[in-house]
Amino acid sequence: MAAIFFGTIIYGQIGINTTAPKATLDIIAKNSSGTSTLADGLLIPRIDRQRAVNMTSVEPSTLIYVNSIATGSATGQGSNIDSIGFYYFDGVTSKWSKLTTVADPTPDAFVDDSANTMVKLGATSSGSARAAGSEFVIMDAGNVGMGTSTPAQKLEVNGNVKFNAVPNATSVDNTDRIMVLQSDGTGKKVPLASLQPPNAYTPRGIFSYQAPNPVLYALNTSYPTQTIINNIDIGYNIFTVYIPANTSSLILFNYSIPNGLTNSTGDNLALNTSGAIFQGIRFLKDGVEEPNGSRKFLQTGVSCVSGIYSETIDNPTSSLIAIVYSIQGYLEINPGTNLPSGAFARFNMNKATGANYNWGKGILTLQQFDKPL
Repeated sequence: MAAIFFGTIIYGQIGINTTAPKATLDIIAKNSSGTSTLADGLLIPRIDRQRAVNMTSVEPSTLIYVNSIATGSATGQGSNIDSIGFYYFDGVTSKWSKLTTVADPTPDAFVDDSANTMVKLGATSSGSARAAGSEFVIMDAGNVGMGTSTPAQKLEVNGNVKFNAVPNATSVDNTDRIMVLQSDGTGKKVPLASLQPPNAYTPRGIFSYQAPNPVLYALNTSYPTQTIINNIDIGYNIFTVYIPANTSSLILFNYSIPNGLTNSTGDNLALNTSGAIFQGIRFLKDGVEEPNGSRKFLQTGVSCVSGIYSETIDNPTSSLIAIVYSIQGYLEINPGTNLPSGAFARFNMNKATGANYNWGKGILTLQQFDKPL
């Protein structure tokens, strides 16, 4: 009978400890409950790593228990065998693959930090997870609290925060927003324009420059035809103003430049001349004269050219724009003008030291006011 039984292919389901198997193989525990000390269970073939590596013609889904990795090496089909445990043969990779276990779904967990200390998380009455004594809390609804056990937002921090390695940018866009904190500590995002009162300019900066030395321009004794000299360098060549992105800027220049006709020492402030000489200042923006900022006067000896220039510049782009301003000395000499030998046109001051030092020094002041567009 035994020979007949084992030599015949049996079709159907097999039951162990049951006459009504519910699967291809149904094993019922001999003692499913109670205090019996008899062992129940299924023993999977136990082999060492060397045996698993050398096994050939292994059918996919074959299950083994590796009870030793002291023999053999983690190579070939056994390259995944690095510890004792259950392995199944993966037909896709043709390797033994470790049976992984699902993490405990209860709130209890452990977190490793760099100091290799352990922080145990335990369940709270609200169903959240908590680090004992530290309140790391994750609520069922998804709110995360740090330093508080009742976070009211997706992230609530009871304490300060720090951000490292935030990316740098060189410009802002109209769509950019700034995050601010409300009185209750919750954040909100607002446009750049909300940081200033609407339609109001706020000071951005004040720049002041005082001439360190007088500037002399040598004059001829005779001018038979009209002569215009409009590029005299008096030391106020470049002043760069930067207009921030998406900003309207109010630019205000105020200058006062002493000038006159003198001799080489600067002591003679009333030269005997015939004809007419106009002396003044040219105001330039990006190399082009702005008539509103330029001034000239009929010169008789000593005077001071003062001017105010203002304009509003809008920058609707997402990048800085640069505007270059400068002022130059200006002379307009009518035909038939005669001067004594050794005459000079002076700018900025009469002399740097000695007599007539307090004739005054040239000065320029720049103010800039901004508001968002």
